[in-house]
Amino acid sequence: MQGDFVGHIGGDDFVMITTPERSRLIADAVLSNFDSRISGHYDDQDLKRGHITVLSSRQGGVKKFDIMSITF
Repeated sequence: MQGDFVGHIGGDDFVMITTPERSRLIADAVLSNFDSRISGHYDDQDLKRGHITVLSSRQGGVKKFDIMSITF
């Protein structure tokens, strides 16, 4: 909305600046939208395990990454 600011801090960190009156409404909408759509980016086995398993070329070996989530 007009007057709000969304920014990318770096990596997987983002910021949104808004008014205190709208902050909870916006946060709830972002969380609800994210939660309803994130499972579409993973296969069923990964969702059941709660993580994906990948071969890491930088660190070598197998690495586990949790299913993406949002924190406030």
